[in-house]
This record gives sequence, C-alpha cells and structure tokens, in this order.
Amino acid sequence: MDAERRKVTVLFTDMRLYVLLRAGRDGNHVGTVDHTESADRIVLTGDDPKAGGKPHLISAEWVEYVDQKVHLNKPSTKATSEWQAAA
Repeated sequence: MDAERRKVTVLFTDMRLYVLLRAGRDGNHVGTVDHTESADRIVLTGDDPKAGGKPHLISAEWVEYVDQKVHLNKPSTKATSEWQAAA
C-alpha cells in the first residue's frame, strides 16, 4: 500500500472517531460528514445549513488532516463549488 493510500485510510478511521465537522483550508465551515461512501468518496449530510437540504459528495483527496475537525486542502468556496449532489 503506498503512502498516500495509507494516509486516506487513516483519515477515514480518524473521521469516525472525531467530531464530524469539516473546515476548508481558509478555516470556514464547509459541511458535516454523514459517512464514507467508498475509499475515495465522502458523503456530507443534507441537514447542514451549508448543504441547502441536499447531501453532497466530496473526494477523499481533498482531506488534508483530521483533528477535532476534518480539514480540507482547498478553501471552503472552492470546495462548495466543486462538490457533487448525492443521488
């Protein structure tokens, strides 16, 4: 398993253990993690005020690190403009 794959696996494990809130690289709130859909996709809850009542998908590659929040490697405005609506 390469280093990047291990990093994502560890981050997914950490996301289940910590408060499931996300922050963009700029520190602004992006959404709330609902669950991981696969090894490379994260589902954000539609209940979050930023979500507009609809769940969204983001790439696991966007995750920079996890502490009490899941931090992204891009600003919140870019993340919300690039997320996909979940079916």
